[in-house]
Amino acid sequence: MLNVLRRTIHTTDVILGDFSFEDNTDNPFMTTLEPAHNAIKLPVGTYTCVRARERVNEKTEFETFKITGVCGQEGLFFHDEELTKHDGVVCGNLELPDNQGKMLVMGSRADFHGFMNYLKGVDSFQLQVL
Repeated sequence: MLNVLRRTIHTTDVILGDFSFEDNTDNPFMTTLEPAHNAIKLPVGTYTCVRARERVNEKTEFETFKITGVCGQEGLFFHDEELTKHDGVVCGNLELPDNQGKMLVMGSRADFHGFMNYLKGVDSFQLQVL
């Protein structure tokens, strides 16, 4: 399964993109938001994403897909807006500027859960970052 993350807007603060599953690349499943420095940490290329449990702190652990094969990087994973202080890809469905002009992704928790439900029973997939 080769899924696609197509980056569409790159500002000094964030990178917005569209994530599409292999079977529907013409209709993105969700919007993504990454910190701008992810362009360096997660360059254009193809990576393997593996199902993993990630520990955020002593009390918080969750199931996600970890992006592997990224030179010099550990801990890049898909997550919802609750974890925006962490590197990786925030899942969502709509980009809007907030009252300070920064871009936000709305519906993040629902889209993250939808992403994980779509991949139920899948242990790994290929991710092409464009």
